[in-house]
Amino acid sequence: MEGYKPTHVSKVSRPADGNCLKEPGYNAGMEDLYVVEIAATGTKGAPSDAVAEVAVCLLPGSGSEFETVFWGRVMLDPLDIGKEALDHLESEYGVTAESLYAGDPEGEVVKGLQDAIYGKECCSYDVGFTFGRFLSFEPWDTAREVEVLPSYRLMLPDTVKGDTAAQSIAAAYDAMFPDDDAGILEEQGALRLAQMSASIVQRLREEGLYRTLNLIIDPRSTSIREPMNSSP
Repeated sequence: MEGYKPTHVSKVSRPADGNCLKEPGYNAGMEDLYVVEIAATGTKGAPSDAVAEVAVCLLPGSGSEFETVFWGRVMLDPLDIGKEALDHLESEYGVTAESLYAGDPEGEVVKGLQDAIYGKECCSYDVGFTFGRFLSFEPWDTAREVEVLPSYRLMLPDTVKGDTAAQSIAAAYDAMFPDDDAGILEEQGALRLAQMSASIVQRLREEGLYRTLNLIIDPRSTSIREPMNSSP
């Protein structure tokens, strides 16, 4: 696995401010885990930027292969969101202006996501970005409705990190799965990111790195150990 070496991760202790929603000793590796990634029109977060796509992959606690349980694209008018947002979507995620016309009404995508993850345990490459800047706010309203584990980026060495979250996910996936046997690289947007992230987290769990995390956080809290304005 050239370019990637597992690193030891010590258990995360529960902070005194009460942001941990489960008792110490909780073993994330034994539970179903929902990996969530988005494609957004920018990096500032709501309300300045919007979610264009969101995808969810389920990692069964049994250790079997992940499955994609939800993918949605929001119908956005390229004329409304502007050139800067369009350039960001295409360069960062491969989402084109033409594809936005083929999206679904925002309400349908929101309901689909909520049905997929409400009451579930979720993670993302960067939960501060995915949940803290976007999905915790209207219309997604996932705050207090999902249990969010710390970003899996904390488990990755700097050698597999890029300038942005999407680049970092791709770099980690390429290091771990250089042959792309699952054909994930044929996808684009949030679906591609979620499937790559699911593959990465599954490998981390197999190596015992992600199962040591016993902390579930409120992604909108400013007092958690992981800063909200996190960088790749």
